[in-house]
Amino acid sequence: MGTAALVLSIITFVIFLVALIPLLGWINWLNIPFAFIVLIVSIIALATEKDNKGQATAALILSLIAVLGGALRLILGLGIF
Repeated sequence: MGTAALVLSIITFVIFLVALIPLLGWINWLNIPFAFIVLIVSIIALATEKDNKGQATAALILSLIAVLGGALRLILGLGIF
């Protein structure tokens, strides 16, 4: 489950980086809910993994950056009032 969370969090992080390009900030409206779901999946993976928690931890950090960074980008771009 940690591997799936890591792959999904890498996808959300790349989409977050694309959304930093001017005029593409609207992508964050689609990416933030997906990254939040991946955040929940990575928390579950971190709680259930016994041996290898590194992938789940990396997924947690990447998805948290995507959620918080996307929200900050929307706030600074006046997408959220």
